[in-house]
Amino acid sequence: MSFLSLKQSLSKRSHSRYLLLLFGLLSLKAIWAFFEISSGYINLDPDEAQYWTWSQNLDFGFYSKPPGIAWQIWLGCKLFGNTELGVRSFAVLISMLTSLAIYFGAYRAQLGSRISFWSAVIFAFSPIGMLGSFAATTDGGFILFWTLAFFPILEALEKKAAPNYLLVSLFILCGALFKWPIYLLWAPIALSCLFYRFLYHKGLWSGMALSLAGLLPSIIWNSIHDWPTFRHVFVQTTTTVSKGNFLEFFGAQFAVLSPIFFIMLLLGLLELLRLRKQVKRPLIFCAITTVLVLGAFLVLSCTKKIQANWALYAYPTSTYIVAWYGLEKLKEGTKWLYRGIALSLLIVFVLVSIPFVQKKSFLPGKWTPFAINPFRRSMGWTELKTAFDQLEYNHEDHFLFADSYQMTSLLSFYGPVSERQYFFNTNNRRQNQFCFWPTMAEERVGKTGYYVWSKKSKDFLGDVDHEIEIVTDKLGPYFEKVDLVKIVPLFSVKSKIVKGALIFKCSDYNGKTPPETFTY
Repeated sequence: MSFLSLKQSLSKRSHSRYLLLLFGLLSLKAIWAFFEISSGYINLDPDEAQYWTWSQNLDFGFYSKPPGIAWQIWLGCKLFGNTELGVRSFAVLISMLTSLAIYFGAYRAQLGSRISFWSAVIFAFSPIGMLGSFAATTDGGFILFWTLAFFPILEALEKKAAPNYLLVSLFILCGALFKWPIYLLWAPIALSCLFYRFLYHKGLWSGMALSLAGLLPSIIWNSIHDWPTFRHVFVQTTTTVSKGNFLEFFGAQFAVLSPIFFIMLLLGLLELLRLRKQVKRPLIFCAITTVLVLGAFLVLSCTKKIQANWALYAYPTSTYIVAWYGLEKLKEGTKWLYRGIALSLLIVFVLVSIPFVQKKSFLPGKWTPFAINPFRRSMGWTELKTAFDQLEYNHEDHFLFADSYQMTSLLSFYGPVSERQYFFNTNNRRQNQFCFWPTMAEERVGKTGYYVWSKKSKDFLGDVDHEIEIVTDKLGPYFEKVDLVKIVPLFSVKSKIVKGALIFKCSDYNGKTPPETFTY
């Protein structure tokens, strides 16, 4: 056997061994994710509940997002019913596939089995990889297809050949069904063509054009409804006034990827800059993409508030840089990779334990205030279903409504019957998806509705009297009678209600509606 044949044989064995180990670790993580979903401690986030309402009314598009997340949840609910598991089940699968895509992307780029394995593990067991494995968000599908779109580029860079732009465009097309920022990937691709002339091929332009087909479902829906998604995106990106949060956004990135891994990423980028003429081209491309994405958001955060999760798609392939730096350039780098994993798991353990610790009152309330609960938006919603069971809710004669799309979505999922309920815009809020579905005035005139108001507060019961008066005055013109019928404790810390809901019985709806809003 020649030396080359022996080397290839050893490489294949290493690949099989690392791939099997990775699959085992990802399976353990999936089991943990299913446990977290099934435990019931962390209910759906209002946005997850909103996406579920979309899945029950499938369409080509929706008010604020493309249709991919609705199709994903629809399929999950077909398998597991209209349950939290049904909503979140495909998030677990997508998380596994993303880590496998990271592995194969690095492997096809000839970065080696060891770097490929650690790249996938770093992302899978980072806070973003762990918490993202049981949350039904648009980021999941978007990040998966973003990662897959790197395959042909990284392989072409290693082989010094033009990539298959048809394949790149198909992945970008699919990712656009979840989030439109995936089109930004064409920017580092075009920029890299200036440095690596072999990347340029006329297929680049046809690939860009083909990828735009990912917009077609949303364009079809918007053309029917007077373009609300595009109006919404324009307003949110150009006219929303807010202060910058550079330090907050930059600091949050340490928590997103894990402090050790984020520091290793920054050091790895500096090392790549120093050795740019000596390292593999796929690593340079990943560095360019990471710097462009993170850099753009850091600049924007100087003038407006940027959410920590908006830059998540910078991280799947940036883990190649972390793994390369740790394994090949950092003294005792392997130990630091293990420490990074340990710290990531510790962070995640603490975060998911907070709701349990608070609910069971294991620690003094001043040590664990409700404000530190990272899942506070998801706490206590199953209590609503119990409350309505006690109110003798009748599906034929009664309905539920609220004055925000978040609460309306939660009522739709956690109400007595899992079906779409009603948004009643008494506070002149901006439009949302419920504005494009049948309204109370079209379907519920003469019926009795239950209005739900919810709030997080250090003194929830102290706010009740004031809110009762506000709600009664606000809903009075639309109903014959409005009465508070139940105070629902949603979450308590040390026997003190820190999040609760008020349920009002509103009799005989007269069909009038609040003035229509045209804000987006």
